Order: sequence, then structure tokens, then C-alpha cells
Amino acid sequence: MSDDDLLFSNEDIERWKRREFPPEWLKERKDILLARSRAQSEHFKKMLASADPRWPAD
Repeated sequence: MSDDDLLFSNEDIERWKRREFPPEWLKERKDILLARSRAQSEHFKKMLASADPRWPAD
């Protein structure tokens, strides 16, 4: 899955507002973006936990 699969355009929002997408479409997009955000947060927490606490040196 590429990053583009997780994003949507303003036009998609407008189409949803015009009811061209099913009502649950926006919630599904939100759930995908929240899951992606949580996964990235966990990844960064692991990276920070493994960082040298002395960096940057004074």
C-alpha cells in the first residue's frame, strides 16, 4: 500500500458531500488515517527509545 492510498483529495470530500460516496466513506478514510498516524507514532517512539541520550552533545 502506498501513501497515496491513505490520502484523499478535497474533491473526494466534495463528492462525499454531494452523496456520490456512501455515508460511511468518510469514517473509513478517517479510520485509515488514524491507524496510519498511530503506527507512525509507535515507530517514532521506538526510534527515540534507541537514540543516544547524550546527543546532541553540549
